[in-house]
This record gives sequence, C-alpha cells and structure tokens, in this order.
Amino acid sequence: MFVNIVCKGVNNNTDLKKNKIKGAIKKRWMYLGRVSGNEVSESDILAYMDNIPNFETIDIKKLPTKGSNSAYSIGCPSEEIYNDISKPDFWPSGVVLREFNFRNSFCPVKKTESVK
Repeated sequence: MFVNIVCKGVNNNTDLKKNKIKGAIKKRWMYLGRVSGNEVSESDILAYMDNIPNFETIDIKKLPTKGSNSAYSIGCPSEEIYNDISKPDFWPSGVVLREFNFRNSFCPVKKTESVK
C-alpha cells in the first residue's frame, strides 16, 4: 500500500528555526558491493570519495555480508554527488554500484506451511 503525499512543506520562516521540527534532507540511496576485504570500513570508503565536492555530507553504512567481501549503503544528498559516484571510472575494477533495494534490507518473514 502506497500513501500519496498531501503536501510538502516549504516554509522557511526564521521563527521556525527555533523549533526542533525540521525537514530531513532527501537522499538517493545506492548499494556498493563486491569490495574486497571485510576490514574496509565506512571511513575508508568516505576517504576514497574525498575528491568529490561536499563528500562529508554522504552517509555510508556497512552492511552485513557472507564471505570475505564488504558491502555498503551510500546516501547521496544531491544529484551532483550521485552523478559523480555513478561513473564507472570512479570505482576500482570489480566493485559494483546499483540503486539500493530497501526490500532486501529487512528481515525476511518466515514462511510456514499451510494446513489444509
């Protein structure tokens, strides 16, 4: 079931800056996988991106993997950052980058046999 957005706030009134309620920055999430080695950390991936303008605004989360490779979710806060990291010549050979699939990130529901 999908819910349609009724409205999107645009009020930038300075009185609202005192309020604790603020809008979140929308991010485009990517999956980075087949990174060789479990010892590669989130900060290592961020350091690799240090030539991208505003790279410090990128969110990186290490994902659980089986085997010796590492995988990460990468939150791109702008289309410019997304375009920069989406270039094939940006990443080392063998590394894969694709849109993040949120359905795969949740625990699977255990299926039970139905009794007839």
